[in-house]
Amino acid sequence: MSGTSFVQRGQALVDRGQYQDAVKVCRLGLLASPTEVAGRLVLATALCALRRYDEVLAEMRVALDLEPDNPRAHVLKATALLRKGDALQAREVAERARTLDPSNAEAAALVRECNAALGASGKPRRAATAGLADDGVDEFTKHYPAAAGPVQPPAPPDSLAVGDRTGTIELDVEAEGVEVRPSDDALAVGDTSAVELDTGDVELLSDSAVAPVPADDGRRAEPDQTADYRRPAAPPARPTRPETPRAGRRPPPAADLAAGDALDALFPEEPSGVSSVSLDEAPAARAAEPPRDRHAGAAREPAFVPSGTIPSLAHSAPRPVAQPAAAAPQRSRTEDMRVIRAGLGLADAASERKRKKRARNQMRAAARSRAKALHGRSKSIFWLYGLVAVAVIAGAVFAGFRVREARLRRQLHRAVREAARLAEPDTYRAHWLAARAYEAIRETRDDPAVRAAHAREEAVLAADYGEPLARADALLATLGDDRSEDALAARGLVALARGDVAGARAAADAIARAYPNSPWAGYLRGRAALADDDPTAAAAALREALALRPWPAGYVALGIAEAAAGRYAEALAAFDAALAQSPGHPAARIERVRAAVAMGQLDGAAAMETALTELRQDGKTPVERQRIGVAPRQAAWAALALAELALARGDRGAAGKHLEAAAAARPEDDWRFIDALARAYLRAGDVEAARTELAAAAKRWPGRAGVRVRLAEVALAAGNPEEALSALDGVADIDRRPDALAVRGRARLALERIDEAVADLDAALAAQPGLREAQIARAEVDLFRGDAGGAVRRLQPLYDAAPTTDLAVVYASALRRSGERERARAVLDRAIAAGAGAAVYVELARLERDEGRFDAARRAFARAIEADPNGIEARLEAADLAIDVGDVAGAREALDALAAQAATDGRVLVAAARAHMLAGDDDGAAKLLDRAAALATSPKGLLSRERGRLALRRGRPKEAVAALTEAARLRPDDPETRLLAIDAYLAAGDAKGADAALADVLKRFANQPVADLALGRVHLFNDRLRDAMVALANARKSLSEAKAAPRWRAEADLWLGRAHYVGDDLRAARDALLAAVRRYPASADAFLMLGKVEQERGKDKAAAKAYARAVALDPAGRPEAWFLLGETSAALRDRKRAREAFERYLQLAPDGDFAAEAKEALAGLRR
Repeated sequence: MSGTSFVQRGQALVDRGQYQDAVKVCRLGLLASPTEVAGRLVLATALCALRRYDEVLAEMRVALDLEPDNPRAHVLKATALLRKGDALQAREVAERARTLDPSNAEAAALVRECNAALGASGKPRRAATAGLADDGVDEFTKHYPAAAGPVQPPAPPDSLAVGDRTGTIELDVEAEGVEVRPSDDALAVGDTSAVELDTGDVELLSDSAVAPVPADDGRRAEPDQTADYRRPAAPPARPTRPETPRAGRRPPPAADLAAGDALDALFPEEPSGVSSVSLDEAPAARAAEPPRDRHAGAAREPAFVPSGTIPSLAHSAPRPVAQPAAAAPQRSRTEDMRVIRAGLGLADAASERKRKKRARNQMRAAARSRAKALHGRSKSIFWLYGLVAVAVIAGAVFAGFRVREARLRRQLHRAVREAARLAEPDTYRAHWLAARAYEAIRETRDDPAVRAAHAREEAVLAADYGEPLARADALLATLGDDRSEDALAARGLVALARGDVAGARAAADAIARAYPNSPWAGYLRGRAALADDDPTAAAAALREALALRPWPAGYVALGIAEAAAGRYAEALAAFDAALAQSPGHPAARIERVRAAVAMGQLDGAAAMETALTELRQDGKTPVERQRIGVAPRQAAWAALALAELALARGDRGAAGKHLEAAAAARPEDDWRFIDALARAYLRAGDVEAARTELAAAAKRWPGRAGVRVRLAEVALAAGNPEEALSALDGVADIDRRPDALAVRGRARLALERIDEAVADLDAALAAQPGLREAQIARAEVDLFRGDAGGAVRRLQPLYDAAPTTDLAVVYASALRRSGERERARAVLDRAIAAGAGAAVYVELARLERDEGRFDAARRAFARAIEADPNGIEARLEAADLAIDVGDVAGAREALDALAAQAATDGRVLVAAARAHMLAGDDDGAAKLLDRAAALATSPKGLLSRERGRLALRRGRPKEAVAALTEAARLRPDDPETRLLAIDAYLAAGDAKGADAALADVLKRFANQPVADLALGRVHLFNDRLRDAMVALANARKSLSEAKAAPRWRAEADLWLGRAHYVGDDLRAARDALLAAVRRYPASADAFLMLGKVEQERGKDKAAAKAYARAVALDPAGRPEAWFLLGETSAALRDRKRAREAFERYLQLAPDGDFAAEAKEALAGLRR
């Protein structure tokens, strides 16, 4: 009977008037839940109805110890006291109840009834209360020795111990079996509650030494059915009875004795002068005497009664005590003899003495002769009677022992079944109670089967709940080579608790051979596979076990295995099955929340949080006082699940608090917990905390492959793919571990070793198709290769099944790149509604940027940085957006700060180098690129692109071609790399190379603006002016329609202006270039080209202004702009600025195309 179900059942029985049944139900329920006050109140209500008021008082004493301010308990106590006649104390208790609950009508009625019973004097009145007998006490009440007056109750124990009579008396053994009452504390050796026999199992003889106890007022107490048989009553004093002559014995012949001698023989004289023989009563008087209890003396002392015990004899009715008869006045012997002698006329005193002496001698001789005659016969009779008595006693004892043994064996079987029933909920508290029950049974009889079952329960507590192994080890040591199913299961569970996978498998194999239909074999194999990081094999073994016997722990283990394999729907089904068998099962509730979070199913997140918080609170309570039954280890798991839920909802503050609580309560010997904690730290962006946890785990489990795999993930999160590969080098048989292959594939992808990454990821998916990390990484490869459609097809089924946050980000990115922006926004909106993290806001910012909403993109990046202040990706892309909208100086400043913070992150160094180049600081960019090249974590494709850009700016086109060709190979989907490569080929005069690069661009970026930009460049270089203008006009139109970034739209305007300039259409050129500089004021190339157009138009002042702006934006990358600025300044007679401009040109390009003219102009300016 679990939880409070017995309370409801008992109340229903009370409502139907079935009070005896209600008492039985409540007492059984209180065995398992001794602190359930509601159950004690229902029990007391039933006992009140049965007029068993002393038991009501006992129950209410316990209830008020647990809940001192319970009004109902005070009402029931007052009722019992009043019915027992103690109206004064009843009134005090009823007043207390009315104080606690002023609206309690029953308490008020009791106060009035007590006042009526007490009268005006305040003292009890005789028979003043209805329902009381004449003596003021209910005739149905059992009168305990201590019930006559107020008794100070003993100090309440911390918890109800086994053997405590409160709440556990008067159980029918024949109906309920052996009463095994697991208490809140461990059972003490010798505690009689281990097997408590009902009085029906003990037959008392009518002459039992147990005596009734007189009441305090002198009346004889009623016997009861629960006498203490362990301590016998004091033996009664046997009264002396007057000796009467044996029947059939004849006195000596009268002829041989004188009359006086005969009288002397009959009345021997004592030294006191008083006869020692009293006259017997007449037969009639003896017949009138009431039957005498042969154990009852004249001054009988009561049997010893322990305090709090109800003495009774159920099988012997009380007997009335015979009152001693009044003694008749006695006369002295001298007076008697004087009267007799006078009446008979006897002789004088001398002759009288002679006759007396002769009579005595004759009587002695006759006695001796009779004794000799009877000696032989009495001896034989004595031995005969002795043998018969011995035989009867021996037979009775033997039969009694046989009967007792049979009853005890039957009761032990019932106790074992009860212990097994206690474990059925399969919770921490259930197994703890079952273990204590088996321990209590073993104190009565240490049967090997019971010991094995006890060992199994202790092993479950150690393997599943982290309890110490000492108890299980000690029990297994006493089992020796026991090959029973329970003993083998206990050995397998102990091996799991120690992390001995081989030992657990050996135990499973032994069980499978000896007990083919046992579920323990499959269960142990599944748990061993889980410990060995093989969830697929674990799930298969656990399904076999559950087919033999479904039970909650098996379903929980199956759910964990399915979740580890990425099959979250199957995991949720397993957890639901566990909860159906054991509602409220703590492990099932915790793991179900974790699986739902992993699936992205955050509907009802508030209810999940409430449930987990409740489990944590229950886990802080000692097991004997718990309501649910949560082990300390499970409380730590609940804290970790709360952290995972908070991270999924984007609440990093709450997640941090829960992670701190989980780390404080971490079970050091549970690798699965350490692994989950490290992964939670990674999702929270706390890479160092994750690294610390895993470093400690590596010391504890130096050979565990899972630790190395997780260390590799930490290295990846820190931007160190080379370190990740190094960590994976120590994993043995990596080709047989899908999780390790997936991490290695991701590391190789980060290093842009695409072919190797594809091989690893495909191998991982072949071994474990549901491995989500491998599936997501494989889609990222598709995106890297520019196959956005393939990524969408790969990810859509996964997203429909489990829309997790990490999957939503990659899926939305694939949709965005494939042009399905509305679907991408829907995916991101759903993730944000569920409580997204920084990665979702980063992808949302990309989508806003692609749709031309740059202010919204900036806000999204700000949200991402707020969600993860230490995140690198959001800050990098925010700086890239600043460059796209023309804030190159701001981007450079932000990236310099980030480079100082993350000096070993190659991505940051490469991005900072690009910003420095666009700001005209080629030397600073070169230093940053050198630092990035020394780091293994630097993205090779981006590093090659920026090296090519730097070479192109410094006038080394062939070097630029080599670097950019490598960049295009590593990053084939990067449009900026492709355009820079074509620029490098054209600067080197390599038309053939430019055509080849163009063909690749047209193939890869068909119908995209970048293809028109590349085509316009090559046509212009090949003097196909009209074709160039058409291509560039199409690019400008496409970019405008796509709401591309200002930098890209300015790029199209710039090249269209160049085409018009080459075609001598200066007005159209000027219009296009003005549009470019208005759209993107940070374009030094656009200002340079605008200056040339203005100079051609004869507008030297406008030209000088445009050249000055160009050199201000890019002081080092455009030497030609310095020369043209000097030329226009000289024409404007600004000699100082002209001289500075020519000198700067010669510094940047001493051998440039305009070097001779610059020197000549300088010479003229110096004159």
